[in-house]
Amino acid sequence: MKEKMKLLMKDYETILYEGKPNTLCSVLEIIFNPLLPISIIWGFIDSLFIKTILNNNFYDDTTAIFLVIFFAVHLMPVWMYIFGILSGIYKYIKTYYIVTNETAYISNGDSKKGIITIPFKEMAIVETHEGLFDKMLGVGDVEISSKKSNVNELEKVSISSISNFNELCNYISTQKTEESSDSPFEW
Repeated sequence: MKEKMKLLMKDYETILYEGKPNTLCSVLEIIFNPLLPISIIWGFIDSLFIKTILNNNFYDDTTAIFLVIFFAVHLMPVWMYIFGILSGIYKYIKTYYIVTNETAYISNGDSKKGIITIPFKEMAIVETHEGLFDKMLGVGDVEISSKKSNVNELEKVSISSISNFNELCNYISTQKTEESSDSPFEW
């Protein structure tokens, strides 16, 4: 992904920031999501039912097939949580950021969008955000809103969990302000 992003860059652009999100912060955000307590409780209760059924031989072959299908479906919150972890790991692997003196190149692991390229002059709002794990680990996010060219709404992307997020946000804001007179959009 990094090589594809560098191919999009112009020869005269200078890289100011290049990297991935903080690994520990990303792992914590993947694991500790809102579905965690539900899936733990759900899985625990279902495991008690399964253990009781297996220990007391309350089933024959037909009932066993029904129970396997029933619990496979009934454990859906647990499967959703596991799928969320796996997709979060995939997104982390595919995420990479390059910010140059003119443009932000963002690959956030979304296979539909691929690489998002946002020149500074097309950015409407640039702000920082710190979540719970971000604050604990001393990292933060730079959230960029840019005007879609064909629609009257803002598209929001994020450079997540990086250490120098305040400096990067200030630099982009400064450059955006200097170039705003050249902007093709009315903000």
